[in-house]
Amino acid sequence: MIEPLAFLIFVWKFKNSQMNLKNKVFLSVLFLILLILILIPVFLFVLKFKSYPISNDVEDWVFFGDYFGGTVNTVISFSSLIFLGYLTYLLSKQSNSENKKNNILMRRMDAYHELTSYLPQVNQFLLDFTKVTGRLFDKLSEENLDYDLIREEKLELNKQKNLFVNFYYLLFYFNVKYGHLFDYDFNSDNYKEIIKKADSLRIFFEDTTSFFNGEIKKPAIIDIELTPVFFDELTVFINLIRKELS
Repeated sequence: MIEPLAFLIFVWKFKNSQMNLKNKVFLSVLFLILLILILIPVFLFVLKFKSYPISNDVEDWVFFGDYFGGTVNTVISFSSLIFLGYLTYLLSKQSNSENKKNNILMRRMDAYHELTSYLPQVNQFLLDFTKVTGRLFDKLSEENLDYDLIREEKLELNKQKNLFVNFYYLLFYFNVKYGHLFDYDFNSDNYKEIIKKADSLRIFFEDTTSFFNGEIKKPAIIDIELTPVFFDELTVFINLIRKELS
């Protein structure tokens, strides 16, 4: 009787471990069925032989042990098969869940890395862009134009413009590419304002570049307060994304 009791205790303790309600209900039913199946041969034996005195013959006790071994142990073996199969299923499900969480975390880290990889250059972007445009104005106002230097400055200006345009499209499509990985609300006013200000900056940089390339006749004008506000809101957004990496 030690083996059946040990198995019952094991099932009961496992049922009371940390698991969801559905699994606890299943193990509770399994425990109840197992207990009933174990008690049935005991009940039948007592019902049949309750009028007999306790035997002093060792051979009778051997038969008694064989009776319980052939009935109760069969029930235990069958229940063990069910329990171990269900336990394997739970462990496999838990493993899949952990793998999914790790995969999501890795993809979040990749998205965060892609987003922040632009920051060192973008933080310096406006200052560099202003310097290049200033040099271009100076060179274009000289009497003897140095076309080679002007061409180099225009190439640098295009490089700076393309940098921000690429960053803008990363922000604009970040929700489409990575929104399903984060709990951040991409319909929030914060995100919409970031995209709106980034678009205004993009237009400014593209128009300014087009002006120096002779494609339009009037240089673009931008609100001087737009850039610092944009970077402040961008910082808030990045910090919220970073919190989800933990």
